[in-house]
Amino acid sequence: MTGTIRQDQNGSWWFQFTTKVNGERRAVRRRGFATKRDASRTLAEMLADYGRGDRRAIVAPSAQSLGDYLDSWLTARRGGLKASTAASYATLARVYLAPLRGIPLRDLTGPRIARWAADLARRGGKGGRALSPRTVAYASRVLTMALGDAVEGGQLARSPMDEIPRRQRPTRHRARQQLGKVWTGPEARTFLAATVSDRLAALWALLLDSGCRRGEALGLRWSDVGDTGVEFARSRVLVDDDVIEGTPKSGKARRVELDPRTMTALRQHRARQAAERLAAGAAYASGPYVFTSELGEPLRPGRCLGQIRAPDRPAGRRHGALARLAPHIGDLGPGRWRPAARRGRAPRA
Repeated sequence: MTGTIRQDQNGSWWFQFTTKVNGERRAVRRRGFATKRDASRTLAEMLADYGRGDRRAIVAPSAQSLGDYLDSWLTARRGGLKASTAASYATLARVYLAPLRGIPLRDLTGPRIARWAADLARRGGKGGRALSPRTVAYASRVLTMALGDAVEGGQLARSPMDEIPRRQRPTRHRARQQLGKVWTGPEARTFLAATVSDRLAALWALLLDSGCRRGEALGLRWSDVGDTGVEFARSRVLVDDDVIEGTPKSGKARRVELDPRTMTALRQHRARQAAERLAAGAAYASGPYVFTSELGEPLRPGRCLGQIRAPDRPAGRRHGALARLAPHIGDLGPGRWRPAARRGRAPRA
């Protein structure tokens, strides 16, 4: 690769060479050299750096603010993301990345980002409380993806995340949840017995038996229910107060064999639903979903777990974690299953 050196009308020297960035031809120019020798020496140094793979030789970091860049980046990425994921990224960019949004891309450095992450961990939660390692790591991961795309797009020569030593980067701690914060096996069995006549008893049994996510349960249709199990083929989630239906988080359907008691609860639930349809008459909104209101409307995510009556909840336990209890409570009966495998995930060693 060679370049061209010229003298302008004011007597100063400049040079230019052409290269490819992301498959597109790009002209690189530098002006303002007092002598031809200075221009030639700088040109040779830049070509040598570029030959060694140093993109800083040809990329001038963008003066665009991180906030503006993130907004355009999210718009470009939205089409390839699930609606819930896109909403989550937008919230992270708006809330947790707020201290960095006004900084130009060219002024972002690894130490600056490391200080942001440390401050976020200390007081980034509600009311200035500490923020969970998982959320800090998630925000950092989104920032890493965005800056990586900025490098690919020619707006940065190198991601400032690469300046942070790996051991200092935020990571998600996979410490096990304390069992005192979730239901034990006996408590779960007590709950199921106490709610056996509840209108949504089959939902509670399904969540505990299958270990599925709430959105997967609410997206279940009667055509997904077989003789011995169910197939989770879709999920209903709440995004910006709108209910969005899509594929499960894993991106593919999976079949789960259920305990006979859960299947009995589902059959009883279907009979109850048929009685409600008959009683409501024309006011009933007939549809394919297993879990609906008394008038046939699909249950809204975010509200169904709130229908568990307070007396039925084990004291001091979080009923909101109902869909995540199965990996912690062990067997609901003798000779039962390994919940992690039933959720379609490889069980941890």
